[in-house]
Amino acid sequence: MTLAVMSGIGGGGIIVSLLMVFFSLDTKRAIAVSGVTILVGSLTRFMTTMQKRHPDKDSTVIDYGISNVMLPTVLIGSLIGVFMNLILPDLVLQMSLTVLLIFLTVQSGGKAMQIYHKESLAGKTDENGKQEKT
Repeated sequence: MTLAVMSGIGGGGIIVSLLMVFFSLDTKRAIAVSGVTILVGSLTRFMTTMQKRHPDKDSTVIDYGISNVMLPTVLIGSLIGVFMNLILPDLVLQMSLTVLLIFLTVQSGGKAMQIYHKESLAGKTDENGKQEKT
């Protein structure tokens, strides 16, 4: 959970699975408890980074411009998720969340590979300090 919050992903997919396995919660209760734990983790992370300054710019570490853009979509997604949690049966929720988690894992893995290849190409230089052509 700590690693998930520190990396910025929240950890909902991880927490729901752990709550269902170790605490025998049904899907709907696990999702609700997961929401509360993510809220507490997010508030704690905000309180610890609220006053920190950016090392390169004269600003805070938190980019409030991005948060202002993202907040409406996050709230809409949360409301839709709450309604779906109330309407859909447990099996459909489990299947939907599994498909979503697989999709996001594949997408993140692909992006990680792109970044890795880009950075490894940028790091290749010859003995004169010039970038090698590959």
